[in-house]
Amino acid sequence: MDDKNKDLPLVVSEILIEMQQMRQQSEQQHQELIKVFNRSFDLVVEHFGELRTDVKSLRGTVEQIDKRLANVEQKVTEFVDFDKRLRVLEDIVLKKAS
Repeated sequence: MDDKNKDLPLVVSEILIEMQQMRQQSEQQHQELIKVFNRSFDLVVEHFGELRTDVKSLRGTVEQIDKRLANVEQKVTEFVDFDKRLRVLEDIVLKKAS
């Protein structure tokens, strides 16, 4: 039993060295994971920024289309009103002519 106790400090030292190496590996993996996360986060933020820019651009385009449609609608309304007035005038002229 004495022989086993004699080697105990060496075994404990080896275990401590191995634990230290495992901690270092764990820390390295942790740092690498943080780097990967940061890169991924940056890509997401960049992509989100591009999407926001695209949405703003689309919003502007939609507003322009809405304005154009409003103008077309106004012109159609004016034409329809003109057409109605023209028919009324035609009716008046036809009644007077007969």
